[in-house]
Amino acid sequence: KTIIDAVFRTVDKVFNNWNAASEISRISSLKVNKTAELSPELIALFDVVDIAFEITKGRFDPTIEPLLKVWARCLVQEGRPPAGFETFHLAYAIGWNTRVTRKGSKVSLGNSNTSIDLCGIAKGYAIDQVADILKSRFGAIGVYIDWGGDIRASGRHPSGRPWQSALM
Repeated sequence: KTIIDAVFRTVDKVFNNWNAASEISRISSLKVNKTAELSPELIALFDVVDIAFEITKGRFDPTIEPLLKVWARCLVQEGRPPAGFETFHLAYAIGWNTRVTRKGSKVSLGNSNTSIDLCGIAKGYAIDQVADILKSRFGAIGVYIDWGGDIRASGRHPSGRPWQSALM
């Protein structure tokens, strides 16, 4: 339990953009072309983001956060989608491959509106870390982890049958 709690604390401390003191929140508030040092955990997740961005041909892009904020504000507060003039300027803030620059363990953002939201990948990444720990340190053969709908299963159920999951 202590090891798993440590992974969850890392998620909050490093990846949680709802935590103003998290590493990703500090990076998202960087001034244009100012640099920040990345933790080993964030370097590892950014490497996964690079792969996801490439495989999806840019459809997975954590720099979409400014656009999400505008959509949320308009839908929740005003009950309407945003108008073009409300989102047009954000095109220059979005683009993992063009707005986020990494050099070694340093990162900078190329637009004052650029920010990073890792919610689409951080929980899955953390679940993978927990599964790897359970296997490597404790010799777990069958692992099933469900963290609010993000699921990782490997091996077999303790009864010997395959894992089962359902979509509802």
